[in-house]
Amino acid sequence: MAYEITLKCLFVIQFFLLFSAEEVRAKIYAVIAFGDSTVDEGNNNLNLAIFKCNLKPYGQNFEGGKPTGRWSNGRVFTDFIFDALGIKPSIHAYLDADFGVEDFATGVTFGSGGAGYDNLTSTLVGAIPLWKQLEFFKEYKEKLTNFQGEEKSTKIIREALYIISIGTNDFMLNYLINFQILLSENAGKFIKDLYNLGARKIALGGSIPMGCLPFTRNLNVLLGRTCVDLYNKVARDLNIKLLKLVREVKKEIDEIQLVYADGYTPLAQMVQTPSLYGFEEVKARCCGTGKFEIDQLCMLEMALLCKDPTKYMYWDAIHLTDTANGLLADSLLNTSLAEFI
Repeated sequence: MAYEITLKCLFVIQFFLLFSAEEVRAKIYAVIAFGDSTVDEGNNNLNLAIFKCNLKPYGQNFEGGKPTGRWSNGRVFTDFIFDALGIKPSIHAYLDADFGVEDFATGVTFGSGGAGYDNLTSTLVGAIPLWKQLEFFKEYKEKLTNFQGEEKSTKIIREALYIISIGTNDFMLNYLINFQILLSENAGKFIKDLYNLGARKIALGGSIPMGCLPFTRNLNVLLGRTCVDLYNKVARDLNIKLLKLVREVKKEIDEIQLVYADGYTPLAQMVQTPSLYGFEEVKARCCGTGKFEIDQLCMLEMALLCKDPTKYMYWDAIHLTDTANGLLADSLLNTSLAEFI
């Protein structure tokens, strides 16, 4: 009898927890992303940017098998987060004319491949700078209000999850040394601008292990293409400053829910112990010769595609495969983003 009662109690507790989780999850009305190619889902296709990925083999494993402007063979990590929250399978690019405000009401990305915290970084490659992404967001808010009404649109904006994923290009395309303080200051200003526009739930991403990208590994070609320690140290230094920034902003603004989304650690773990994640190759990448190619250069190397992208961590010389993006999203959802869901 006691055993039966215990089982019933456990069932009730489990049901309550599941219900509570769904109740919290329902408060994420939308996902809104800002940043670089890690969250660019087609904006550069419709922008005068140098870097584009609008031809095959990009998107070969995406629904429909066509290039969408995502820097991957399939989805990017924000797609997986969007899907895991039960909203939709993928998020849409703001500049994509195939979608309208009714689609963007549940999520949108303003990300642009090549963008950085420093406006000069974006200018060098014709990417959409952060200030312009913010202007697009203001435009989006106005459209959303016209579509949903003031009360509902305000609730969507307030309860949306905002993801900021940017910073690597500032080092790869701009300056490498002594740049972290300026970038963290720019990040702080951007966060406060977002807050003043209604954002409350913000995930600030850090830099990735830049020294372990196939592109940068070629600097160590005589050492077996090992990771470049200098690049990784610079990335870690920036991340320390961003983590400090998050703590400072949370003390300054009571209403903000701000987290540091650590992407460095899970990606470094994939590099160090690839077999635990099902990878057979983390030094080279799937598309091209395995060394330098990205975007158009990768597209010229279709005959040299790897047979199974799921065994590769990197799709091109800089960007993750669909599989790695999924693993990154899982890690974020179970760590920093767990606060929101």
